[in-house]
Amino acid sequence: MKTISIALLFISLSFTACKKSSGPGTPAKSVPTVTTFAVTNITSTSATGSGQVVSPGSSDVTRMGVAWGFQPDPVETGFLAGAGFANSGPFTCTITPLTSGKTYYYQAYAANADGWGKGAVMTFTTP
Repeated sequence: MKTISIALLFISLSFTACKKSSGPGTPAKSVPTVTTFAVTNITSTSATGSGQVVSPGSSDVTRMGVAWGFQPDPVETGFLAGAGFANSGPFTCTITPLTSGKTYYYQAYAANADGWGKGAVMTFTTP
């Protein structure tokens, strides 16, 4: 009986002692770091948007560009203009169509397998 108790104790300790760890060998997952630059060449129907991928995060960038719209979170609620994909560096996009006399929210973005990185939200108004 004593031998069976010791064996059961050993087996239960074996199962509870094995846990998956996210220790030093496991890389953290992160989205890209992005900077939004000011909009340029604003006309009544278009503008030039730009940004920069500062860091790709924990995996390669799969898309990047600028978003614009009438709500404060244009990546989620507005329109997207793509600029391809690159793990670092500046990019530009043409923002069109726009309407004269409107204020738009604008934001650079980049995405990887772990999610969307977003730059600061800025605004601009068409003439």
